[in-house]
Amino acid sequence: MTALVALVLFVAVYWSMVRTGTGQRFEDAALRGTLEYADRHERAAANGRLRAITMGSLGFFCVLIVLIGAVRRRWLLVPASLFTLIGGLGTAEVLKRYVVARPLLYGQTGEVTNSFPSGHTTIAMAGLFALLIVVAPRWRGLVALLGALWAVSIGANTVSAHWHRLSDTIGGDLIALTFGSVALAAMAWLGRAAPLPEGRAGRVLLMRVAALVLGFLAVTGLALGVLFTVLYARDAGRAGLVEDANWEAYLAAQSYASAASAITALTMLTLLRGMDFGGPPFLALPRTAAARTRAPRH
Repeated sequence: MTALVALVLFVAVYWSMVRTGTGQRFEDAALRGTLEYADRHERAAANGRLRAITMGSLGFFCVLIVLIGAVRRRWLLVPASLFTLIGGLGTAEVLKRYVVARPLLYGQTGEVTNSFPSGHTTIAMAGLFALLIVVAPRWRGLVALLGALWAVSIGANTVSAHWHRLSDTIGGDLIALTFGSVALAAMAWLGRAAPLPEGRAGRVLLMRVAALVLGFLAVTGLALGVLFTVLYARDAGRAGLVEDANWEAYLAAQSYASAASAITALTMLTLLRGMDFGGPPFLALPRTAAARTRAPRH
């Protein structure tokens, strides 16, 4: 169900932000605001963080996944995690380069290069999800806390560095969530998903801290995004305030990008909460058998 909802949202984001004039005007204003007003040092730092994500980063993630799976002897988690990471990134790149188009809808001139969805956002979020799937439950809290903050920052950096539009970032998040959800669903279908026994829920405190931090980022990002969107709508059509509107659109886009990444990570944590994946086949006791094993009433 999560994968299906993510796919529907992916299509909705594409059609509303890329295939409508209103969506394109907002995103193009945000791009102009990035160049006109964003701090150069901030943009340079964001560029550096994004350039650090290379094919070497993908290889590092893959090796780390295999090593963790080998140490845990949970070999089924290795292809599930690799499917999430490589499948998500491959899908994002194929869609961006060969499938999705960005038409000119409100009088733009020149050639516009499609950038939907963001490969950098996809690899960051899918890499986080792949690690969350393969690590032992007791380490999920630490991985979630550190990895989610990094993945959310990458989503915001794609906007502040002038590399991607808001819709690109959200699209990358949703692709990662789709593949991660499908991987978990496949293991559940194979009978390799079971509730954790009492007392083995892992470092619950870190998981709660990660959830609280992500929730705070999501709520704050949405609130700021709505505020700056209202200001952008007020100033966009007023003479002499176009530059202010561009800056407000940029702030709104960056806020929404952070919120979208935080909500995506929080959704994956919810799916993993209290569950163990990749272990021996889990056979639920049939309801009729369970009824027969109950002690007779006296």
